[in-house]
Amino acid sequence: MVDADFSELADALAAARDAVTCDQKRTPTVRATAVVLAFGRVYVRHASTHPERFLLAAAIPRPAPGPGEQRVRQLADEMRAQLVETGAIHPSMFRDASWTIVPALYGLASLAATGQLDDAHRDEGVRAVVQTVLRGLG
Repeated sequence: MVDADFSELADALAAARDAVTCDQKRTPTVRATAVVLAFGRVYVRHASTHPERFLLAAAIPRPAPGPGEQRVRQLADEMRAQLVETGAIHPSMFRDASWTIVPALYGLASLAATGQLDDAHRDEGVRAVVQTVLRGLG
């Protein structure tokens, strides 16, 4: 059940990435940062829409990630790599991006899953967190 949820999330993340990256009117750097924002919105919306699944996935220890979770991790790694490749963040900040972007979005997702972040402010919260983190990494 948990890995099936990760697979569903991975599909939604990939679709969000594809929607952003196909917009050739934006510069590569703008597209890379827009992918982070799109990923954040998808992730927090997923937690808000499926709170029981989000909380279960967070609570169950897993000896190793399943295929769905591995795909989510791969998409996140690709997202961070694009930030470096396009110059949105300095290469030395790649590792720091792992320690800042994911936990910040996880915090918002947790608030959304437990009803402490209402839907009306969800996307605005994601935007503020992503912009703040990216400024710090830039």
